[in-house]
Amino acid sequence: MSTVSDSDMATYLAAFAATFAETADRFIPQDKISSLQRYPHLSEPMVGYVSTQFGAGFEYMESAEAAVVVRRGRARIEHLLLGAPPRIQRLPPAFEVSYPNVAIVGPRFEDCVPVRLCTTDTHVRLIRVSVDALGWSRAIRFAELFGDNSPELWSEAKAVERAKDEIFSALIDIQQAASYSLSLKEYLRTLKDKLVLVLGDYSADGEVRLREIK
Repeated sequence: MSTVSDSDMATYLAAFAATFAETADRFIPQDKISSLQRYPHLSEPMVGYVSTQFGAGFEYMESAEAAVVVRRGRARIEHLLLGAPPRIQRLPPAFEVSYPNVAIVGPRFEDCVPVRLCTTDTHVRLIRVSVDALGWSRAIRFAELFGDNSPELWSEAKAVERAKDEIFSALIDIQQAASYSLSLKEYLRTLKDKLVLVLGDYSADGEVRLREIK
């Protein structure tokens, strides 16, 4: 199976950042925009990682040699992101993840690696994560890892789709939090997992069907 090319990954990253910023500025209220975890990083360089063995991903970094950089290697995506020496790569993972849309926020990992992706469908975000192992350390401010390194996932069209989906999902959360008179943080902590989002055709007939489903 072919892997995404470096040029296509660079195109994806640029399109994702531009679409996310434009859509957020257009639809998210200014007093809520800071609640988007990704938003403060949009002005930072993005480093893309493409593993020829398993997975792909990207990271926001305060310093990089260009606005968009792509690094390719034979190591699995988890190790390619870390850039760790072999002795670190042999350490066990703190988490083995086999499903999408997982966020690991804030921990410090000692004498282990943060995560191992178990399937091509796995998608993990690492936010404010640090690793301290066998005299080696690494800090990650915001990174995303995917088990899928195929050209189909990393196309420009997919970048636009994912960026818009993330913004509209956040917008719905903000609106739902307001309807319950809760802060966004409190809403996400207490209520979001109990709700179901219904999407579809909002023409006259379509809206009637959606309301019946609701």
